Amino acid sequence: MFTTTTTFTAQGPKFSPSLAEQLAGVIFSTKHEPEEWDINGKFKGLVKPFGCGEKEWPYVPNGNTFEIIERLAEASRNAEATDLCLHLDIFWEDQCNLEYTPEFIAGLARARIPLTISCYERRLIEP
Repeated sequence: MFTTTTTFTAQGPKFSPSLAEQLAGVIFSTKHEPEEWDINGKFKGLVKPFGCGEKEWPYVPNGNTFEIIERLAEASRNAEATDLCLHLDIFWEDQCNLEYTPEFIAGLARARIPLTISCYERRLIEP
């Protein structure tokens, strides 16, 4: 058994996630514009030197999700993103086998974005 979270990330020195949202008609889960003050993380209390937007889903992308990812990727490039990525976090028990459909692979190719995967063993807690 496993669970997955999926995160699309776009960033760049001049990237405007607000513009990408307008162009794609999709709202990022989290975002910041270039030159905004950061309130947490690595740049806490500093001006971030880049813009960044992330869209998260609690599952592996399907056909509808890839339509959104493709729109976000194109809009993000038009809003000056220089780095795009789709990341999967896999939390597994017992055995971890990953299989992706041709549609999934084709969606990545159409969006022209790399895929990264992190796998974490989820240990069962005995009562």
